[in-house]
Amino acid sequence: MEGDNVERRRRAKEARDAGELPSAAGVTTGASKQRRHLPNDTPYPERIGSLVQGKQDPDHAGHRPRPGRREEPAPAESPPIRSSVVLEGRPISYLDGGTGDEPIVLVHTFPLSANSWEYQLPELGPSYRVVAPDLMGFGQSDGPSDPEAYSVESWADDVGAVMADLEIDGAPVIGVGLGADIAFNLFRRHHGVVAGLVLADFRSEPDTPEERDKRDRDKKWLAGGGDVTSLLDDWFALVAGDVWSRRAEVIQKAREWALEAPLVGLIGALDAIDRRPDVQHDLAKIDLPTLVLTGELNDL
Repeated sequence: MEGDNVERRRRAKEARDAGELPSAAGVTTGASKQRRHLPNDTPYPERIGSLVQGKQDPDHAGHRPRPGRREEPAPAESPPIRSSVVLEGRPISYLDGGTGDEPIVLVHTFPLSANSWEYQLPELGPSYRVVAPDLMGFGQSDGPSDPEAYSVESWADDVGAVMADLEIDGAPVIGVGLGADIAFNLFRRHHGVVAGLVLADFRSEPDTPEERDKRDRDKKWLAGGGDVTSLLDDWFALVAGDVWSRRAEVIQKAREWALEAPLVGLIGALDAIDRRPDVQHDLAKIDLPTLVLTGELNDL
């Protein structure tokens, strides 16, 4: 079974390299669907299924390295394939790797991308099929210019739609930081697709006025043409303290991952974080295996 899985992904990669659609390699793709506008409380699978318009065209389906960026390392026996799906006209990019049959979904934090799971992919790959999306507005996923398009709920719907397009009916979902908020909202909104949760640096209580003011200043700085790199260093120092002074290699990687995001994505995400829902009253509703983790220095 594992050999079949590896062979299927090998054929898919060859097809993408040749500029063919994934279906040409015998890979099941989501059926093309017309865009429908549905309310946010529409249950799964109606809302999730309505988002999917099928795999993106071959120009988007293959991995698109940025100029000057080195390729990210991956386990030699099964390098993750970068593919994408179109949701309401937006290409959502994701990594799909590993040789196991059981799926697991990884959701990254602000302001990074799916590439930030670089160190976890080789460890999880032998046991799982690992799917890691670039959230809307991050990495290689397109970012709408309207800040109102971004929300924890819409990101959760996107993750669910990627899972539906890949015919993943249920999987453990691991999220860190903002990704943990999204993983929990995926559970809240589309309970049936989540088989378990790992919530790392999860924030359930509302933000303080000081935190909102800080994000407002950051949004104005970015919108006014302020330097993104200096703002990234400020964010990372706030989250990790003096770890950055001891781990120059990690700093550089984090900068690279964050700089993949379009500017509109960073601004939209800051706005969405300001509007994330208070979910404290929903914590008692968790009825599946859940692990909650936090770091000593991370109070965000």
